[in-house]
Parts: sequence; C-alpha cells; structure tokens
Amino acid sequence: MLNDVMVRAGFTRSKSDTCLYVSHNEADGTWCACAAFVDDIVVTGTDSKKIAELRHIFNTTFKGEGQWDECINSFLGMHIEYNQATGELSFSVRSKVEDLFKKFPFLEQPPKPNRHRDLHAPYLPEFEHPPSADDEDLDAEEMLIKENFASIVGSCIYFSITARPDIATIVNKACKGMHGPSKVHILYVKALIRYLKIHKDTKLCYTREGAATPVLKSLSGSYVELDVLDSVPVVGFSDANHLSKIVDGGMYSTSGHCFFVHGNMIQWSSKRQTIHASSSMQSELIAACSASDNAVWFHAMMAEFPFLFGIVGEVPAVPLLIDNQACLSVANHPENSTRTRHIALREFRIRDYVELKQVRPLWCPGTHNLADHFTKLLQRETFQRLNQAFGMGGMNRKVNLPVLLESASKPDVSEGHAAEFVKVGLNGVRKWQVFLAFDHPHARAFYDAFVASSGIVPNECGGY
Repeated sequence: MLNDVMVRAGFTRSKSDTCLYVSHNEADGTWCACAAFVDDIVVTGTDSKKIAELRHIFNTTFKGEGQWDECINSFLGMHIEYNQATGELSFSVRSKVEDLFKKFPFLEQPPKPNRHRDLHAPYLPEFEHPPSADDEDLDAEEMLIKENFASIVGSCIYFSITARPDIATIVNKACKGMHGPSKVHILYVKALIRYLKIHKDTKLCYTREGAATPVLKSLSGSYVELDVLDSVPVVGFSDANHLSKIVDGGMYSTSGHCFFVHGNMIQWSSKRQTIHASSSMQSELIAACSASDNAVWFHAMMAEFPFLFGIVGEVPAVPLLIDNQACLSVANHPENSTRTRHIALREFRIRDYVELKQVRPLWCPGTHNLADHFTKLLQRETFQRLNQAFGMGGMNRKVNLPVLLESASKPDVSEGHAAEFVKVGLNGVRKWQVFLAFDHPHARAFYDAFVASSGIVPNECGGY
C-alpha cells in the first residue's frame, strides 16, 4: 500500500534500496526523500512544498494525525538531535545502554582496585596473551556474564550497528562465543562493558564539514594519485588483520571497511573471514572484495540520484583505499600467478568492478587507513585517534592523526619507473614522493635534480 501511495504522490522508488523513495523537482533543483523501515518513516529534503503535500497524504490515507514530528528525535531506538545553526546531526543510544545496565545490575559493579584503570578503549592487557579455550577458572562476575552472555552481546550488537562504531570490533570478537563462550570471550565482554560504563554519552555525529575531511585532505595533499579524494562524495577504506595463529578454533583473519559521504562515516563493518588466508595479501584481497561490494551499491545510488550527492556530469568511481601494495596490484591487474591462482574466483570480482569504473582501488599509508579500527583491538592512543575521524562525539579525549610525512630516500629506477620525486608536503615541508612514471616529462628532470643534489631537495625543482 505504501508503494502505491508514494508512486501516486510522484515519488520514484529506488532500485538500489527499495525502502527509499525520492522526488526531484528539476525546475528548481529541490528534492524530497522518504525512507521507510516497517512502520517507521523518515522524510527529509529541500522541497518544502512536497514535504507538506506528503504530510497531508499520510494524514488522510493512514489516519496518522498527530504522529508527524516536525523535527525527528528518534528512529529505530536511536535518539537523534539536529542543530540547525551548526548543522550537526547526532545519533545516540545512551538510553539503550542504560537499559542494559538496569537489566543486569551486576554489570554496574566497579572494577577491582588498581586493575584496568585505563578505560578509554575497550582493551585489556590480557588480550596480548589470551587464555586457552579450556580455561574455566571464572570468578563470580565472569560466571554471571557467561550465564547471560547471549543477551548482553545481543544488545551490544545493536549498539555497534546503529550509532557506536567505536565498539564494532570488540563486539565482533565477542560474538564468536555466542553459543559457547570461553574465558577469552568473557574478557572481551568485561572490557566492553567497562568501556561503555564511562562512555554512555558517546554518540555518532555528522557535520557539514565532515569529521574525516582533514584526513582526506591530508592524503590528497600528500599523494598526487589521491587528488581525486577532493572531488568525489563517497570514499571507502578497506583493511584486514591477517591471523597467523589459531584463535577461536581457526586461523581466520578479520576484514574491516568503512565508507564516508562528504567526510561523514555512514557505513562500517568488522567481520571474521570465512576461509583461511594463506598470506596477508590474500586476507587483504578478501577484505577489499567485500568492501567493493558496498562501494558498488554506493555507485549505483549516485548513478540513480546524483543530485543527492551533489554530482554534476559523469558519476565517478568510488575510491577504495587499501594499504597493501600486493593486494592493490592484484585488484588492478587482471592476471594470475602462482601466488594467486589458488584464490577462489569470487575474490577477483573487484577486477570486474574496476573495469566497469564503479570502484577505483588506491593505495594509502597504513597510519591513515581508517578501516584499521575494524580489524583489530587497538590501544588507547590509536583508538581515540581514529574515533575522532569517525565523528564520535562525547569522548573525553581528542587525538589527531599524525602528520603525513615520509623520510626521503634515493629513487629506485626499475621497469621504466622512477619511484620517488619531489613534492611540497604539509606545512611547506619539501620531500621526495612516489607518483610519476619515468617517461613523464617532469620525471626525468626531478630524478636528475635529485642525483645532482646528492639527495637534497633543490629549490629550483619546486613542488608538483
């Protein structure tokens, strides 16, 4: 019935997401979007006339008089606030976190004295040397957690997929013990609960500038091949943590990815891979293929509704940033070798996406790969640093990402490429950087200048 009502009202049903309806007035460029989830509906847009018309239709058709809120304040259990003056939109699940502690009062117990004092990250020193699977030496608190494990972790899954990406990784690890928790899974829950206890107010914030925009600008300003980050609305990051030892009954690596629209993170994932990866390249490729599936969906949305993303003209491929050069080479070049021919063909679908210009895999340094957050448990400094780029508000500390600079080294000339050339980096610091083919008109001059100056960047070279 809803579909018939929306179509009659002049809305187009999205082919990429059948719960999304969009109306676009090409005369003045205004638009109205309606997203439905069961009996919850969100309406937004710049076409105030269409919104008023839709409100009248809903009130007469569904008899929903009085149920229309002028400004959204909750959706799917999330508390939502929008500051029109600053343009900040925030999502919080504080009330749900408090409900969890009320349901299980033993979770409110303070930690033991002089232990785990650093609760600014869901991390414990025991994670470095986790207990064995048959370790059943549990104290009273751990026994209670084990008895209520599924209910506690189930609530945390909801937190992690709605407004708390900061806990997505540890929740993913705790889920592995859902049907038979061992001591290591209970330790994951203890660290998670103690972190949530002092970070109930943490929320996901979207701003007009975008929390990740400084990171993207730093990357685009330091690497010429990443200049595209300044002009595309959607950017993705992919990473994997290659596991070389048996954990939870297998040697399964963890895939992680996240996507940003105009610098705001709107999709993220932390998931254990289903097959054993024989190398870090293979685990990175599996992660990249999973991330590219989501990138294709974003590309389809941009092609269907370019005005929602501010796109004029051709829809650009979605940049997918990867910090593994071997994985990047496999993804961009349709050829097999003895190192890759054993990998399932499904993991090479990213090559099809590249050929169709839907996805564009690019390299980025590991220090600035934001998907690293979703592949492994991080200690406080790195954890807080990445959370700031995610737009997590209400945290006690803010730590900036490191300045993106690399030490200069002698260029390597091989296979027709000169590997490093001069570039002006952040704060005017001059350095040598990788980006030009040796047959490029600037390449030879830069290389000759490097050799003539004994590795010192000469002023006459300038930046490129």
